[in-house]
Amino acid sequence: MKKIILSGEVFEKFLIRIAKLTDANNHTEARILIAKYFDTYYYQKLFNGIESICEGYGSLPAEIETFRNRMTFSMLSFIADEFGAEIAKEVKSKL
Repeated sequence: MKKIILSGEVFEKFLIRIAKLTDANNHTEARILIAKYFDTYYYQKLFNGIESICEGYGSLPAEIETFRNRMTFSMLSFIADEFGAEIAKEVKSKL
C-alpha cells in the first residue's frame, strides 16, 4: 500500500486537480483520480468501467449516472472511515 499524503502542498494540488476536472465536466475522470490517490483498486476499476461506457455510448446514460453517484457516496464513505470525515469532506467539496 502506498503512503497517502493528507495535508500540505501535495494534497492541495490533488484537490485543485479534482476541482479542475469537475469544472471541465470530467466528473468520472475526477473520481478515477480520487480512487487512484487513495489507492482503492476496487473504485479505480469501477470508475474506469463507467468511463468506458461513457466513451462507447457517447455520453453518460442516466442509469449509469445514478449508479456512479451511489458509488461516489460509497467511495467517500470509505475515505471517511479510513482517513477521517474531514478529508472526505474536503474531497467531496471539489466534486
